[in-house]
Amino acid sequence: MPRPALSFYTFAPVLAALLSFAAIALVATSRSQLTPRFVDLAVIDGTLRTRSSMLGAAKLRITTGAGEQTVDAAACTALTSALRPGDQIAVWVDKNARVWRVVRATKPICTFVQATSTNDSSRHTRRVAAILLALAGVACVGVTILGTRRVRLIDEGSGA
Repeated sequence: MPRPALSFYTFAPVLAALLSFAAIALVATSRSQLTPRFVDLAVIDGTLRTRSSMLGAAKLRITTGAGEQTVDAAACTALTSALRPGDQIAVWVDKNARVWRVVRATKPICTFVQATSTNDSSRHTRRVAAILLALAGVACVGVTILGTRRVRLIDEGSGA
């Protein structure tokens, strides 16, 4: 018996599962995070040692009198690109070391309002991407059902 040719119908179930898992992961990472109250934020004053960007999110390593701290500046990534090592900065962080405000010398680089709106916008983008991935997964399931039906009809027709 000849081996069946590979087609999209062959990979559609696997693709549907992968798209579904990706959609679930995006929804899980886009959960609502409570925005902290500005008065609950802690201030870290120090000198910027390094700024690194990984997967679109910035990390700032700040040298303070108490040592060195690394903070997550994902909500201010685009705005903190102007920072250079050696800059005197003050950052407002929550309990999870997420940055909500950045000031260099006396000039605000990223405000609390900008960080909050960026955080909300990125969550919305991830949810839209999750919906699109889920729809693509449903389409792959539909293709799989049609492919299975087509094979069944061909098998029934050849048996007659």
